[in-house]
Amino acid sequence: MDQEIQNGIPLAVPAAPAASSAASGDGSGDSGGVRRQLGELLTATGDQAHQVVDALKPLEEQLEHLLDELNSTLRPKIEKPVRERPLLALGVAAGVGLIVGLLLNSGRRSA
Repeated sequence: MDQEIQNGIPLAVPAAPAASSAASGDGSGDSGGVRRQLGELLTATGDQAHQVVDALKPLEEQLEHLLDELNSTLRPKIEKPVRERPLLALGVAAGVGLIVGLLLNSGRRSA
């Protein structure tokens, strides 16, 4: 009996004929059926991957547009104070890095 695709995903386990041949002790198995099912599984997985990629393309374009907009609006607001007071900006960045590093390191010691 041939097992077909169920809910778009083929079964990867051979049906009863393979089990009966294994039980008979001849050791031949049903490798052709398994290969066919693996091929169907790969095809179905590939098709689903393409569908996911196609569904994500509009989101990717929307995100890219939002990032470009943020870059054009926030960049001048961030660059001006950094150019006016570079040492203060460096000190703030070093302080934030130190605090984050201490927090991450303390989590490792307690575990």
